Amino acid sequence: MTILDAGVKSCGMDQGNPVPVGMNAGRIEANEEHIKLFDLDKKLKIGDKVRLIPGHCCSTVNLHDKLYLVEGDKVVDRIIVTSRGNSR
Repeated sequence: MTILDAGVKSCGMDQGNPVPVGMNAGRIEANEEHIKLFDLDKKLKIGDKVRLIPGHCCSTVNLHDKLYLVEGDKVVDRIIVTSRGNSR
């Protein structure tokens, strides 16, 4: 099992599990703060970064300052989240 420092607060799962990029997991479980990847086909070390494609982000996007747009391994743009904190 691999535990990621991301959960449903940062990666909404109400419309499907996030997809880890460049690796496959047999099963994915999540709580508010963490995502657990089971039967991962890649060996990771503490501190490795894992890119996730969320199943849904509308419920969590206002919790972040910026969205980063990536193409391959390159950040090509960023979008400031203007609704940041407006749910309070």
